[in-house]
Amino acid sequence: MPTEKVTITLPVTVIRQIDALARKRGQTRSAVLASAAKEELAKIEADAMRVGYLELNRENKRFAEQGARIAEETLPAWEDKDWSGEGRSTGSTGIRRTAASKRAYARR
Repeated sequence: MPTEKVTITLPVTVIRQIDALARKRGQTRSAVLASAAKEELAKIEADAMRVGYLELNRENKRFAEQGARIAEETLPAWEDKDWSGEGRSTGSTGIRRTAASKRAYARR
């Protein structure tokens, strides 16, 4: 992976902690800082994805609820179907229309 030199300013206490960790791990100061930066970037990306998935979940729920409302208004209820075949007040479909579906049909 290509690298680039950078100059940063850190408190002396932080530099000492980084150097101690580098010695303990057998790494360079740069390797410790690069590892810490990668971890932080991964956390930020994971948080952004989590927020995105939560919003997508909310959006999907809204679509499902809206679809259910539309279906309820436009489709007759299953229980309202006249299964006897006599078609009492059901028209040619054999399905009784609910008040909501009649209103929706009238709007067309």
